Amino acid sequence: MVPIHGEQYDKLIVLTQLKAINSYNLSIPSSVNSSNELPSVFVIYDKKESSNTQPVQFVQEIEVMGFAERVIDFFWSSDGDVLNIVFTSKEKEGYNRTLKVSWPSEVCSTSASKKMF
Repeated sequence: MVPIHGEQYDKLIVLTQLKAINSYNLSIPSSVNSSNELPSVFVIYDKKESSNTQPVQFVQEIEVMGFAERVIDFFWSSDGDVLNIVFTSKEKEGYNRTLKVSWPSEVCSTSASKKMF
């Protein structure tokens, strides 16, 4: 089933670049459209230009774990309805980065995306 998506969901992603190199703060709703689990967060790296007929892409998953748990380059906290996630994501030469968020639910997940700086 195709996830629910669109500009109204993309606008829910608030991404701020922090002073530390390659560090970002991500603020997203903890639940959208009656989602019943924590959202999944990914950074998608797409090759800017490629002569291949197949898209060149790889994914970095940002693990969304229990309250105030720390995992190497990641920290998140919850303020009720909002998740604040601090993470690092290195730029890779020749690639564009897009942040993808997916809120799962029993019927159909909701997804959103935002180009990274």
